[in-house]
Amino acid sequence: MPGLAEARVVNGLVQDLMLKYDGPKEYIATRVMPVKNVPLRMNTIGMLGKEMKRRHDTRIVPKQTKKFIDFSLSSRVVITEDRAAHYWLSDQEIEEWQLRMESPDVIASEGAMDEIYRDLEAEVAAFVFNVLNWSAGNQSAEAAAWANIAFDLPGRIDTLAAIVEADIGIDRAYLSLVAGGAVWPWIRRNTLVRQASAIALGIRDLQSAPLGYITPAVVAEALGIKEIIVGREFIATDLTPPTYVRCWDDDAALMCIPENVNKPVTLPFGYLCRREGHPKPYEPWRDTTREGNPMCYDADDCISPNLFEYDPVGDPGVSECGFYVDNAV
Repeated sequence: MPGLAEARVVNGLVQDLMLKYDGPKEYIATRVMPVKNVPLRMNTIGMLGKEMKRRHDTRIVPKQTKKFIDFSLSSRVVITEDRAAHYWLSDQEIEEWQLRMESPDVIASEGAMDEIYRDLEAEVAAFVFNVLNWSAGNQSAEAAAWANIAFDLPGRIDTLAAIVEADIGIDRAYLSLVAGGAVWPWIRRNTLVRQASAIALGIRDLQSAPLGYITPAVVAEALGIKEIIVGREFIATDLTPPTYVRCWDDDAALMCIPENVNKPVTLPFGYLCRREGHPKPYEPWRDTTREGNPMCYDADDCISPNLFEYDPVGDPGVSECGFYVDNAV
């Protein structure tokens, strides 16, 4: 049996592919909680509070010494985890794919990455749409109110945005609305949203915009927020037969999602920590003493991407960096 150094040989070609891979467009986990690279498996991350946004009198007179401004600097420990998906290719499959001029390495690595991203998508959705991760003042149960097309949805977004603005001092133009796949159809059908979208599209006279023209970008512009991110992924809970459920369910959240997670004063709701240099796809190796055993490490070809993820916890005041709407539709 080879040692660890011999067994874990990284496939550089597949690694380049995987590092550029961000999953199918319906995966939104890394958009809702951006990726922050960390150097070690266990890391201590510094955190700054909202006091960094305070206003101070900066006027001085000649020879005056300005006093130092004190601020708190706390920290939390981040421990990344191994994530792996093994896709095994038999000799016959490899030969048949190569005859069709297809690369089994690429196909298997994409399948393995999908496996990891599905898992990641489910965990981020469960974290964001969890009432326990929001303060009482930044959450409400809407009792399916958004499913009423006459509901004043633009007015409700105004109210929620004002709460978040007052909590973290960030204008609504930088806030994103994360909507479950079941919520988005009702948002675009809302009467007032259609009228506001018509104006955003340049249509006048209080007409309702045609549904086909009402995209997340148009609605975001009409509501005066940065973007609308729709969680569309379905995930099977059973294989025989598969039962598919919505990963992002029927909830919504108006959130501060920073462009740069390395700037802590932006107060992100949360982010994903990934160890630098990962994911790593390992080359297969054969243990001749275990010939014929259909284990992944005994196969002729096996893609085993190792993705170091993650500790989904944000800075102090994390629950104030947005507003969670439970049971929107």
